[in-house]
Amino acid sequence: MRRGEQSWQSWSRVVAGVAVICAGVAGSTAGLAHRGASGIVKERMDVMKSLKADMKEIFDMFRGRTRYSTAIVRRDAVRMTGHALDYERLFPPGSNGQPSEASPRIWSEQTRFGSRWT
Repeated sequence: MRRGEQSWQSWSRVVAGVAVICAGVAGSTAGLAHRGASGIVKERMDVMKSLKADMKEIFDMFRGRTRYSTAIVRRDAVRMTGHALDYERLFPPGSNGQPSEASPRIWSEQTRFGSRWT
């Protein structure tokens, strides 16, 4: 496997993990999502919002909606990778109650969920 292919596979796994997280946290309305959230739950919600924006930016480039920029893809990928590596801190045990809207499956299937990030 060539270096570029290996790098793309690693990055693809990060994107897949981010998509799983976003799907698990999705469903909240934008105006109400952060109401009452504090600490790690608010931080996690802010990270999800950032990941959503990064993914939209990259997907819009890949779909030809916006002009492709290697620098922007690299910047967003680095930021998403950083969040992926920090997932255990962002999803500690006991942080799944209200006002969190993260899927309960994140905690009930922690091993499976975590493996998608690495």
